Amino acid sequence: MFREKIPGKQLGGWIFAALVPVVIQLGAGGSWVETGVAALACGGAVWLVWRFGAQRIRWLCLPRLVLTVVMVGVLVSNSAFSWPGDNYPAVPLILLALAGWSAWKGPSAAARVGCVLFWFVLLMYLVVFGAGLGSVKVGWLRPWWRGVDLEVVLLLLVPALAMVLLRSEERWSGRVALPGAFLVAASVLVSGVMSPALAEEGFYEMSKGLELLGVVSRFEAVISAGMTLGWFSLLSLLLSVCGRLAEELRKGWGRWGVVAGATGGAVWMLCDLSISMGVMAVLVTIFWVLLPLLEQGVGREKKS
Repeated sequence: MFREKIPGKQLGGWIFAALVPVVIQLGAGGSWVETGVAALACGGAVWLVWRFGAQRIRWLCLPRLVLTVVMVGVLVSNSAFSWPGDNYPAVPLILLALAGWSAWKGPSAAARVGCVLFWFVLLMYLVVFGAGLGSVKVGWLRPWWRGVDLEVVLLLLVPALAMVLLRSEERWSGRVALPGAFLVAASVLVSGVMSPALAEEGFYEMSKGLELLGVVSRFEAVISAGMTLGWFSLLSLLLSVCGRLAEELRKGWGRWGVVAGATGGAVWMLCDLSISMGVMAVLVTIFWVLLPLLEQGVGREKKS
């Protein structure tokens, strides 16, 4: 079950549903220029991994599994902000349980769910983007600087992790590039609608006063629903990666990997453990970008 691989188009749709709502929630309040640079850099790294990377060295599955579990724990608490009010820790734990149940069925089944959610997420955000275009003030789109949150960098590198689920004969899907493009578009909208001074309040706050067809519409419920779908998809994707890595360590361990990912993420969150986002970004870059590229070189050397 956990040795099944996913077609690139299907995996790309799942990644889109997982990343777009979450990166927009956490990163759309930043400078659109800096966000664009980060999206291009991370997109280039992901393209290299998908195009030229490999996952051949078995002993690396263990540190990659541990790193993915920590990533779940580091990120999941942010899902509590999908809806107004005090939703911690109920919403993160519920989403972890639902995502674990989805990942438990195997990557192929979870990917099919992700592909269905792809269309819901795409439609939701296109409608909100369309409503926001008329409120953009061009003068507010001048370049400004604030720095990119490393959580956003971490999320934009998630497709590099997801490569372990990809069919070996496939090497790229254009859908993988869409989350970065949507994040930059959302950053432009937030800056242009709210002004750079207020952009830090984020995409959710911007959605409250948008007009659609000349009528003021409050889109915050739509955005909250989109964020919830995104967090579910992201967690099911990360837990599926955990299952795949555990299966590589030993046949039949896939479901235990899902359980370890969900349990470890919940414990990390509830115990309020912390790790520097800079350290996490460096570790993810090493284990999920640089080493897969080196593994490809090792594989070619052995063949020759």
